[in-house]
Amino acid sequence: MTTTRNANAAIASCETFRASALSGVTTVPGAGRLDGADRDRFYADRDAIAYAVMSYGTPIAWLTPRGWHVVGQRFSVTTSRHQSVTLRGVREWCERSGVTCVW
Repeated sequence: MTTTRNANAAIASCETFRASALSGVTTVPGAGRLDGADRDRFYADRDAIAYAVMSYGTPIAWLTPRGWHVVGQRFSVTTSRHQSVTLRGVREWCERSGVTCVW
């Protein structure tokens, strides 16, 4: 069972999961609360997104053929925790894939 504490492993494997308000999905419903450059990037990438990490219905990171986009925008304290877990998962994915990830 995936929990918020161990979600980084599911993220690193691009597995779908739901851990309360944090989830990994292959179909992204929309931009949620994104704004500014992150929202623009989301809409530019939307058709190419293979996997996304969502917090309370807002994408906080997504994977396209070009690599990962991790949002720089800050939200609530809980979503900040979700972003930390997500970043660990993305780093693990990069290490496993032998890809240098820069964001």
